[in-house]
Amino acid sequence: MKKGNLLGCAMLVMCQLSLAQVSRDSAYDFLKTTILNGNWEDKEICVSPNLVPENSIITALGIGFDTFAISPNYKTWFFYVDEEPISQWHRKCKYVFINDENNFVIIDMTTPPNYTGMIPLHTITPRFIEADTSSWKKRKKSKNKNVSANDHAVIISGGYCPELNYTHYWNNCSAIYNTLKKVYGYNEDNPLDELRQLLKIPRSETI
Repeated sequence: MKKGNLLGCAMLVMCQLSLAQVSRDSAYDFLKTTILNGNWEDKEICVSPNLVPENSIITALGIGFDTFAISPNYKTWFFYVDEEPISQWHRKCKYVFINDENNFVIIDMTTPPNYTGMIPLHTITPRFIEADTSSWKKRKKSKNKNVSANDHAVIISGGYCPELNYTHYWNNCSAIYNTLKKVYGYNEDNPLDELRQLLKIPRSETI
């Protein structure tokens, strides 16, 4: 294990005794009960589709290829644990490599891994963080002078594939929708309403 190659805020915990390989389900149970001490329900957890080869380089998304983690010198299941699912890009998260209950590595990171095909094991229901609307009505008059019924908006979300479609993208889209509707006076009955349908939000609910 090349500890010197782990840059950024990374904490390494390593145990090497026996090398008896466990199943993915057993490794997942060990992660929840022992590594996370049973505190896993408010976290999002993904796992690699197959065992990760020894000494594999796992790069982190969004902060360059100079920040990465290296798996142990034995095959492991690779788990990504998002401890702050509704945060923005940087968040508290862990890269966990598990061979068995005596052979595992925990690395604290700040962004998700750039690893194709991660399988979601536990996700949380997207939660919209209500924005402060106290000043929105005051700004609406000054910024809504030339809005017409033909004004439309297209909101493009991040998350180009399911394993990267994070909860905070949903929150960002909802906040942008609110801003367009309440600040700039966009009509909800225009094609902007398609976002509401996409997010499966009833018209009776405020977003």
